[in-house]
Amino acid sequence: MFNMFGKKKQESFGSKNMEDYTPAYLPKNVEDGHTDLSTFIVGDYSLLNDAFIEEQYRKLESEVSPMIQISDEYTSGGLCDPNASVIWEYTKNKHDEEVAMHELSGKNILKARKVRIQELKECIPKLKDTIAKRQSKIEALSDKRAKYAIRIGSFMLQLGLPITALAFAADCFVNTGFVQSILYANIKMLTILVVCLGLMSDGTMYALGTLVSKKDDSTSKGLYRIFLGAFVSLFLVSVLGSIAIRVGSMPLQYGSFNAQGEFVSKDTFTVAEYALAIISSLATAVTGALSFFFSYDKEYYLEKECIKLSAEQKQDEKLCNQLETELTSLEMAVDPMICDRERRRAAEANLEALRVGLMIHCRKLLALHQQDASYADAMTVSAKKLLENQETVPAEVDEAIDINEVQKTKTTTVFREERKLKEAV
Repeated sequence: MFNMFGKKKQESFGSKNMEDYTPAYLPKNVEDGHTDLSTFIVGDYSLLNDAFIEEQYRKLESEVSPMIQISDEYTSGGLCDPNASVIWEYTKNKHDEEVAMHELSGKNILKARKVRIQELKECIPKLKDTIAKRQSKIEALSDKRAKYAIRIGSFMLQLGLPITALAFAADCFVNTGFVQSILYANIKMLTILVVCLGLMSDGTMYALGTLVSKKDDSTSKGLYRIFLGAFVSLFLVSVLGSIAIRVGSMPLQYGSFNAQGEFVSKDTFTVAEYALAIISSLATAVTGALSFFFSYDKEYYLEKECIKLSAEQKQDEKLCNQLETELTSLEMAVDPMICDRERRRAAEANLEALRVGLMIHCRKLLALHQQDASYADAMTVSAKKLLENQETVPAEVDEAIDINEVQKTKTTTVFREERKLKEAV
């Protein structure tokens, strides 16, 4: 049928601004992807489209072609006027339908603008209040700086994570030798045990440092104490277990092979051997302590929070400016029906011209078919009478006049003139 709404598109080519109108539905969303309603207009009129008018002439030619083929030099110029009147009446009805839909579209646009203005007046103050509160938080966190962090441009990584990864790898490497002397026959169990020992010593300390660093007033005290006790307990178990594994595996670690190639475990140990076993067992405690030390950084999470709030602040400030601009545009927007009334007058002028034009076109077709100069002159005289009797549309029409009354008046005039023309022809 026709487009109910039109949305303005603007394209800039150098110093020249091009405007185009495309079909669009009134938006239902609010901020995300919202289109400014001030740019919406009602749809176009078919009678302002050259292709549509040409189509009516082609339709007339198709309908009257059989009648023209049987016409002769005595055929009246008004032979095909009824066909032209029917096509014109169809066009007029279509125009009336478009007028009704345009009135509805205009009301919908104005209603949508009113609702949107109310939404903006409620949304903008709330958004400004949120921006003000967030700004106070940003100012309070602006001096926070992470102690242990790696910065690459805008990217920031806590140093505790790579330190813990290195500590985990070192523990796995050291523990493998000792545990392997005990579980040399079961490779899968060996791998699982070594990984678990690394997680218990280093992973728990990293998690503990993160937990303590993130603790604030909103943290549940019960859960905080549970996790705190669990991480500390697992770390102590890993340290004690490491000591037990080192000391318990000393006979196997310091044993030797006899002349027959048989392995002989060692029963007595030197002070150095005991010291080596104890020191190696404490490596687990050292790596865990390093993981906790570098992961415990309250400033890191505060600075990270400040960066996050700043990014949100920029987005909300941008959105607030967009909403304020949209509100101003809506409050200053022109009634879409003002332009529509002017376009409607142009469409109705084309409608009146089409009525006479179709009749004249019929006479042209008759003249071309006869190929006779005298008959062509007669058709020309008939066409001039049609033009002379055409009622002139007033240049200025009061906007307060109801469009239906205007259409009724025009319809009555059209039928009166058709009767006069038939009598004249």
